[in-house]
Amino acid sequence: MLLNKMCGRRLSAISLCLAVTFAPLFNAQADEPEMIPGDSAVAAAGQAGPQKQSAATAILAGIQPLPEGVSAEKVRDDLQSQLPSGYTPVYMSQLTLLYAARDIKPMWDNRDAVKAFQQQLAEVAIAGFQPQFTAWVALLTDPAVNGMARDVVLSDAMMGYLHFIANIPVKGNRWLYSNKPYALATPPVSVINQWQIALEEGAVTDVCRQPGAAAPTVCAHA
Repeated sequence: MLLNKMCGRRLSAISLCLAVTFAPLFNAQADEPEMIPGDSAVAAAGQAGPQKQSAATAILAGIQPLPEGVSAEKVRDDLQSQLPSGYTPVYMSQLTLLYAARDIKPMWDNRDAVKAFQQQLAEVAIAGFQPQFTAWVALLTDPAVNGMARDVVLSDAMMGYLHFIANIPVKGNRWLYSNKPYALATPPVSVINQWQIALEEGAVTDVCRQPGAAAPTVCAHA
């Protein structure tokens, strides 16, 4: 009975994610090399087909250097100092570079986008694929986690969510019936790139409101 309920929740989560994910996202093939979060910079991964590249993604992939005078170590320390005691983001190394490229500006200043993403995040957390999703939801529902700390937690959760979404086509069936959490890893660089481009272009709201619309892919996620 419990197994049936869990599978039902997981199927619901997968169905929701597929409903708001379109072909361009999956062009960032899930079989791109996965990179386990670590302290080293993310290596460049091949991107499927020509697409506009975000400056932040180019820095993340090691294609471009950080802006002159910007220290990754200082950015990391600045971000960590604003987070709850004892919490270090799963994707801290990657987020350090993304925030450094953006001059440590928030990525989640659109309330509609935040609301839409948190709803999707909650669905995945309830499904029980990976306990880290529950930890992210708990942090995001804690009133004490606000300002830049909340922004970083949202971005950390987004990285985990993008990895989940990008791998559903090839690993979804395995995850559905597994009684063990899957391993978190870095999303394909091309998927992160779509998210960053949507941020730069201010296009992260429309598809959140209309998840079935044929609009820029990553809008459905942020």
